[in-house]
Amino acid sequence: MIAQYHNYRLLGLLLLTAVVAAGGVAFFVRGQTDSERFLKTASPYPVLFWNEKTFTESIRKAKPIDAAPLVNIRAGILPHHLLASDLIAEEFSTVASIEKPKTIILIGPNHNNRGNAVLSSVRPWGTPFGTVEPDTAVVESLHSSSVVSLWGDGFEEEHSIGAIVPFIKYYFPNARLVPIVIRSDIGRVDAERLGKSLAALISDESVLLLASIDFSHYQPRAEAEANDRETWKAITSFDLSRLSTFGNDHLDAPWTLVAFLAALKEQEIFRMKLLQNTNSGALTNDDKLLTTSYFTVLFGK
Repeated sequence: MIAQYHNYRLLGLLLLTAVVAAGGVAFFVRGQTDSERFLKTASPYPVLFWNEKTFTESIRKAKPIDAAPLVNIRAGILPHHLLASDLIAEEFSTVASIEKPKTIILIGPNHNNRGNAVLSSVRPWGTPFGTVEPDTAVVESLHSSSVVSLWGDGFEEEHSIGAIVPFIKYYFPNARLVPIVIRSDIGRVDAERLGKSLAALISDESVLLLASIDFSHYQPRAEAEANDRETWKAITSFDLSRLSTFGNDHLDAPWTLVAFLAALKEQEIFRMKLLQNTNSGALTNDDKLLTTSYFTVLFGK
C-alpha cells in the first residue's frame, strides 16, 4: 500500500508538471527567496480561531451522515465561520467514517488579498491536539511550477484555513496539509487553471480536496435562502460561468469555488451529497439577523 501511495503521488506530480508545461499557470508569481529554507524550520503557526467550548461541543454532537450514493469521498465544501462548528464537525465525522486521507489540500479565500495571487506555505500548524505537518513535497512542487507563492508570517491570520486546522488534526491526526488561499481578483481563467493543477494531485485517491467557503453574506434570512438556491443550482450543474458572476450576496469566494469545481470536473468527479444548507439566522433563531449562509457538501464516485 505504501508503494502504491508513492506511485500515485508521483503520477499526480508528473501530471501537474504536464499541466504547467502546457501553459496553464504562468500567471502566478513564483517569488522564490531564501525564506523558503527558513519556512521549513520556522515555528508552527498558532491557531488563532479556536474556542475550546464550542469545538468540544461540536465534536460531542457530531455523528456521521450516510454518504450514499457516494462510494468514496474525494472532496468537500465546508464553512469556516465557527458559528457553524457543528456543521464542520459533522462533515469531518462523515468523511472520517469512510476515508483516511494522507494529504488534505485545503483551499479558501484570501480575505484581505495579501500577497500574490495564490499562496501556500511549508510551515506546520500548531493545534491543541498537536502539530499539523505540511505536505512539503506537494507544496514545493506547486511552488517550483509557479502555481503558488510561499507565504510566511501572517498565514495564521487567514481564518479560511486557521479555523479548519484543529478539525483536521482531531479527525485525521496523521494527515499532512497543503493550505492554499486565493485572492479575490484572480479571475475565472486563472481560477480554472489552478483547478486543473489541483486535479493532477487529486488523481491520487489518498488526497482529499476541501474548499473552505462561507456563502451568502449580510442578507436577511429569506433573501439568503433564495440566493443559496441559485448557488446550489450552479454547483450541481458545474456552471462555472454562472458562479463567476456571483458576489458576496451569494458567497465570499467565487474563485475558490470555481477552482474547486474545475478540479473535480477535470477528474470527472460529478457525484455529490448535500449534507447541510443553513444560515446564521436559522442557527440562532433570529430572522432579523443579516446572515451568513453555509453549505456542507461531499463529492465522490
